Amino acid sequence: MERSSDTNKVWLNVGGALCGQNTDGLSTADMRVCQRPLKWDAVTRKIEFAPLSEVRDLPETKNQEAQAGELPAKRIYDSGSELVSKRDYVLNEYWKDKIDLIRWKPRGAPQGTIFNWPFASPDGRSLMVSLLQAPAVCTPKCPARFINAQHRVVLEIMVCADRTKHGFSPDNRTFIACGERFSIPQVDERTALLDNAPPGSNPEAYLEVQRRLRTQPKNRPEPIRVDSALHNDSQMLIREWKDGSVEIAYDVPKQTLPVVQGTLLFRGTRSGSNYQGTAFTFRDGCAPAPYEVRGYRDAKRELVVLTGAAPRRGRGCEIIGDSARSNHARLVFDTRELGDE
Repeated sequence: MERSSDTNKVWLNVGGALCGQNTDGLSTADMRVCQRPLKWDAVTRKIEFAPLSEVRDLPETKNQEAQAGELPAKRIYDSGSELVSKRDYVLNEYWKDKIDLIRWKPRGAPQGTIFNWPFASPDGRSLMVSLLQAPAVCTPKCPARFINAQHRVVLEIMVCADRTKHGFSPDNRTFIACGERFSIPQVDERTALLDNAPPGSNPEAYLEVQRRLRTQPKNRPEPIRVDSALHNDSQMLIREWKDGSVEIAYDVPKQTLPVVQGTLLFRGTRSGSNYQGTAFTFRDGCAPAPYEVRGYRDAKRELVVLTGAAPRRGRGCEIIGDSARSNHARLVFDTRELGDE
């Protein structure tokens, strides 16, 4: 309501066509927002909108919002992924449950947009906010999801469509949308590490790798030699240091293994062409089982071979003995195809 000495004028916040904008092909978030006054028509005896010539932009309220802490610290989101098909990758990864709600006619025409933005949570997780803007799901607020590295939803909210007013508090603990504030749940260190595991990987194996990396001295020297090798359809890295220490770790594991990139298969020492140390076997849901191995580097055949009686497990994780006939009793690493790094 705008009051003056002789008249009062009522203004309404409107958008799109009511602001005189051509809205063909525009999403809700891209439509203009304005204020348009109402007027009394004495002929029809109805209240109608005043002419478009009287439209005005929304009053400037940024100073008031900033003082109230309602403006985001910075603007966010990528350029967006248009929704033109049910098979769109981003749609299926993050919003598969909304596919049947979207109107897919006319065929091939954009039916909305998904906007994403990755951010670091204070608890150590790598998260992403994903905003789905489509007429079928924005009523008028639009759904937003906070997703971890394994593509699991950790928070879902409904927010205003004006994404230029979306952002985070300076500490990334709060999401702000048009002055509305949403707390982002925080988790403990172990859960944060598990949440950061790559999609489809073994979270416990990832946790083991991250813990090992965190306990390594920051001033640890770089290896003097790094070889790439094949081992049972997995790509490995053989690292050797000046002091004779050696580590063999998975680089690109075979998908069926309960390991991740960086999981140690062997740790030991090298003297000349001879190796000795500890190797590990793995079973999903169990701690790695260590066993002693010895071996050598065959320079002519470009192989590293390690042997030792490997642990035998029962039905669960219990170690019930060892065997020199186990599939893990002879480990061969072939460096011929992948070569040196």
